[in-house]
Amino acid sequence: MPKSVDKAESRMLEAYTAAKREQKPNVSKIARENGVSRRTFHNRVENGMQAHTCRKPVYKALKGYQEEALKQWAAPKSGKVRALKRKWKAKKWQRKSAT
Repeated sequence: MPKSVDKAESRMLEAYTAAKREQKPNVSKIARENGVSRRTFHNRVENGMQAHTCRKPVYKALKGYQEEALKQWAAPKSGKVRALKRKWKAKKWQRKSAT
């Protein structure tokens, strides 16, 4: 097993490009030559699966309209929050100077 995910992924990509060059690739042979798992390589070539590191998790991804709604919701509030912080700092400074 490789120590780094990046190294394993780069070897998998090299094997994938080698397989795509051939009309009918021998998956076992190519996987052996490149030092990658035959089963994983087979899934990539035959089934078109992606690596888990390449995919964005569904529970972390927002759809386009959701992201826009979040931006619109947060934008006006950020100005209000800054104004409140300035007021609070001004009051705090006035209290310190009064004592």
